Amino acid sequence: MVPSHYNTYQFYTAVRAQITGPEGSPFEGGIFLLVVNITGRYPFEPPRCRFLTPLYHPNIDNGGRICLDTLKSPPAGSWSPAVSLPSLLLSIRSLMAEPNPDDGLGNWMKLCLYTYEYDMVPLLILNACYSLYSTRNI
Repeated sequence: MVPSHYNTYQFYTAVRAQITGPEGSPFEGGIFLLVVNITGRYPFEPPRCRFLTPLYHPNIDNGGRICLDTLKSPPAGSWSPAVSLPSLLLSIRSLMAEPNPDDGLGNWMKLCLYTYEYDMVPLLILNACYSLYSTRNI
């Protein structure tokens, strides 16, 4: 993780991080960039995480925002001040390998996951296209 800048007006630190695609998932072999915005209330408030690398995933929207229980404060979520940044990144990596259809960002994606078996081939193709696009435009 490398700090990218500190904004004194909004009181947050932006950290860029990289996650490697989990083995046995459609994302295997990929390198995915994230920005982690750490507010002045950290660790009592969860950081805001967003993928910079485009991803086709039911728990990640088009803007890269991640729907993960650990990234939400209680009572809606399970954030705890004991969660470290490396363990948070591991949680995000785990989510990449095992999507949560109950907490999807798009209703159509939740329906697809409930109706059909989680098929990795279309995701492999889409993520390969996204990765190729993102490496040319960074």
